[in-house]
Amino acid sequence: MLLAALTAYAEARGLLAQGRFATRRVHFVLCLSPEGRLLAVQPTGPDGVEMCVPRPPLRSVNIAAGFMVDNSKYVLGYTGERKRRTERAAECVAAFAALAREAAEATGSVEATAVMRFLADAPARERVLTEREWTGAETLAFAVEGVGGLAHDVPALRAWWERRGAQEDAGGVVGLCSVTGEVGPLVRV
Repeated sequence: MLLAALTAYAEARGLLAQGRFATRRVHFVLCLSPEGRLLAVQPTGPDGVEMCVPRPPLRSVNIAAGFMVDNSKYVLGYTGERKRRTERAAECVAAFAALAREAAEATGSVEATAVMRFLADAPARERVLTEREWTGAETLAFAVEGVGGLAHDVPALRAWWERRGAQEDAGGVVGLCSVTGEVGPLVRV
């Protein structure tokens, strides 16, 4: 009962992200042309800006990419070593690109296609890595020129991400939710 009341309170004030989305600090927006060419790297502020973005995956040592928003390791292949890119860095970028490709094919989204094309351009990613100091902890998002807004906020991409998540949840753990009191797929909050 107390958890349900707290959840209702937070939802009424927009403090909880819904479904497959969560609040996360984004530090940079990579601005792309519709063809996937990098136009600019825009800092969002000295400490980044909190945004509602696709919920980041759980990671330990596994490779698990975020959708349209992730750290510089997954988006750019950052390793901390300017002269040598590792196999793991390539696998991280490939995992991030695979989600963009899957979304582009499923939705026909200009934004997902632009992100996919940018990720396929290793020299462009390398230029971004060498033009500034990175730590690997920065969170990056994408915007596409002429479309307006951020790629992860495009309604077709948000809907696709929710559908994809529901399909994954269907195979997930079922149990009694301590917030709603209902039996169903358990969601990480």
